Amino acid sequence: MSVEAGLGGQKFNPHALHKIKFLRDIIHHRHLKCRLEVDGGITAETAPLCVQAGTDILVSGSYIFKGRNIPESVKNLRFF
Repeated sequence: MSVEAGLGGQKFNPHALHKIKFLRDIIHHRHLKCRLEVDGGITAETAPLCVQAGTDILVSGSYIFKGRNIPESVKNLRFF
């Protein structure tokens, strides 16, 4: 989680990027076969930061469903 658990729509906590990098290093060095998923505060701005830090899967709720244009919000998250 990159926010305090419980309420949707919270802002992304940048400290989570350090945790993501730390976990990615552990996964890499131990040759673990797993994916790293991040949930909380995922927007068009925070998604690329999470991917750069080592995230495989992003969960975005409020950014998509509370926005004015759901298709546009989804498109903004497709940056690969």
